[in-house]
Amino acid sequence: MMHADNPVDWYPWGEEAFERARREDKPVFLSIGYSTCHWCHVMERESFSDPEVASELNRTFVCIKVDREERPDIDATYMMFCQLANGSGGWPLNVVLTPSGKPLFALTYIPRVSRRGQMGIIDFARAVRELWQERRDELEGRADEILKELRSRAPSGGGDIDPYVIQRAAEALAISYDEVNGGFGSAPKFPTPHNLMFLVLNYFRTGDANSLRMARETLRTIRWRGIFDQVGHGFHRYSTDQAWVIPHFEKMLYDQAMLMMAYSWAYWASGDNDLKETIYEVDGFLQREMKGPGYYFTAIDADSEGQEGKFYTWSSAELKSILGSEYADFASTFSVREEGNYLEEATGRNTGRNILFSLSPLQRDGRIEGWRRKLLEAREKRVRPATDDKALTDNNALLAAAYLMAFRATSDTVFRDRGLEIISAIDRYMVKGGVLMHSYRDGEASVPAFLDDYAYLSLALLMAYESTMETAFLDRLVRTVEEMNGLFWDSNGGGFFRSREGQGNLVRMKEAYDGAVPSGNSVASYVLAALYSLTGREEYADMASRALGCFRAEIERGPEYHCFALMALDLLRSRTYCAVISSTGGGWEELHRKLFNAFRPNLFVLLHSGQVDLPKTETIPVSDRPLVYLCTSTECMQPTASAEAVLHACTP
Repeated sequence: MMHADNPVDWYPWGEEAFERARREDKPVFLSIGYSTCHWCHVMERESFSDPEVASELNRTFVCIKVDREERPDIDATYMMFCQLANGSGGWPLNVVLTPSGKPLFALTYIPRVSRRGQMGIIDFARAVRELWQERRDELEGRADEILKELRSRAPSGGGDIDPYVIQRAAEALAISYDEVNGGFGSAPKFPTPHNLMFLVLNYFRTGDANSLRMARETLRTIRWRGIFDQVGHGFHRYSTDQAWVIPHFEKMLYDQAMLMMAYSWAYWASGDNDLKETIYEVDGFLQREMKGPGYYFTAIDADSEGQEGKFYTWSSAELKSILGSEYADFASTFSVREEGNYLEEATGRNTGRNILFSLSPLQRDGRIEGWRRKLLEAREKRVRPATDDKALTDNNALLAAAYLMAFRATSDTVFRDRGLEIISAIDRYMVKGGVLMHSYRDGEASVPAFLDDYAYLSLALLMAYESTMETAFLDRLVRTVEEMNGLFWDSNGGGFFRSREGQGNLVRMKEAYDGAVPSGNSVASYVLAALYSLTGREEYADMASRALGCFRAEIERGPEYHCFALMALDLLRSRTYCAVISSTGGGWEELHRKLFNAFRPNLFVLLHSGQVDLPKTETIPVSDRPLVYLCTSTECMQPTASAEAVLHACTP
């Protein structure tokens, strides 16, 4: 949408563009970005809107524009090339390809004109044109070598993962923990919610109070720093500094989902009401600013009126005008300076504006809420950043899982209902001709779903079943997992490919790195391990083990970068239970509530009313009064009507 009026003759990714490149004997200029990317906006304004730049690009290339959120498979392939070629990557990602799609060169942001040793886009286009005309054979030979290298990067692990890898991950996180600001490492700093969830799980398994402390302190701290919107709530994408003060201001749906999930895990373990309040604040933001008709939008931009963060920052004069006599108290509470506290990331220049934050967690009270409401009312009159209103299946499924986790932690049925509503919206909007799709916008679902879509939806369905005990969710979960296995499973090497066959990928990639969100392989493995506990079907455990084993070398080399994968490994390796509630009628609901809401990450709950035919329930009679059979992978204990007795037996 952003590039629709560009003079550059953009094509979507597809055979039409590559056919033209072959016919006209031109290389391809592939530009990959996303709607909230600041430097993508800069390049669009400086270069892609400029007739002279467009003339050079159109003369030299066939140009393709890709939204990385709509085609994460294409982005992942060429980002791997960029990192391989340059040692780093980022967005916008601009790649020169042969007419067959083989990569030749990769750059990120390119200025309009050459400056300070950096080639501008006009000179770049001319240089590529000359190389293509005069050194074609050399370029194509180089492309073949690059493609060979890309294909050799496929994981080729296998075998049993080091039994101490979970302990090593916890130790690595403790070493990198920032005792002053929370979180891990230095700038730029990402919250990495799945790392925090892993630490909560490690606390449960080992009793290591330091693991829970690191998770709680990080979550309490970031709520009051600049990475959290103190006025409208919701989290910005990441912090450019170590103290979580200066964010990149875009708000991504997946960040809200993962952080809601992490706050829920930490509240579930600790009962810390500050964490619980943040869950409600994130929910309030989502309902007000990111909700569509059942589904949720993808992102909110960082820029408005051509400036990053303008919507979210304040001059001292603005604050005085709004708050009047309360200004001095507010300024000392939220670190406001007369001259401004917001320094530009690139130049260090003081913008004269303020990011609102507190270095110490605050107590919520009527005074702070009163200030917030006044500022929110004033801010609503500003020009808003653009909202990327497409819906993505993976993001929405992740949010559904987060809401259902919030229900498990808080017992608030509002969260359960929100999660189930999203699953219904996915069914309504994201399925086309019986096929699950990845993206939906303006009445049209597009792009067949990827691994992440299936894995995250499976996680949401798992939690929907456990939240409701409705057999339809369990049946749907099993069907979704079977479909995922059929589309993405690598029957030769194990693990799941990111994309299905026939989606135009140069390389079908398999990944386990848990970055901004957990990898599809990690989540799929977790769901498979959980399904094994629920159903007793050995093939699920075997697939989960093979999927994780495929990445053995990678996980052992850096376990702290695979924390969700380790949560799946924990389910396979450590003591895990299934509480089978046997009941032909009602009366089981209170048992379910107590078992489901208790802090037992190693416990799954299954309702056996004679409607499911599973190995887990083969030897368990259906009872006319609710009884619980607590089962491990090898045996079931004597039945009991006491939830407390079951929970007591669920040892870590």
